[in-house]
Amino acid sequence: MEQRLEYLRSELRAERISYEEIFELQCLADQGHIDPGDVELLDAAGKEMKEMKEIEPGSIDWNSLEQMLTSRGWEAVNDAITRINEEE
Repeated sequence: MEQRLEYLRSELRAERISYEEIFELQCLADQGHIDPGDVELLDAAGKEMKEMKEIEPGSIDWNSLEQMLTSRGWEAVNDAITRINEEE
């Protein structure tokens, strides 16, 4: 499973991921095969920030944070923080 996830990640980063592979990511995320801290793959699977907010504190490591910044940039991070603060 880990090899498949890394293959999908490489396709995503190379910007050549297919619709079928995105659907596969969605199914894998729904089945719990994607680590809750893997923001890059969860985002590609279409998981909402609200869903990702339920991640346990401390479960996101520096690699996951770097992936989020790489794939979505600071603006997306700031937007997510704003939405979370508005919900509280």
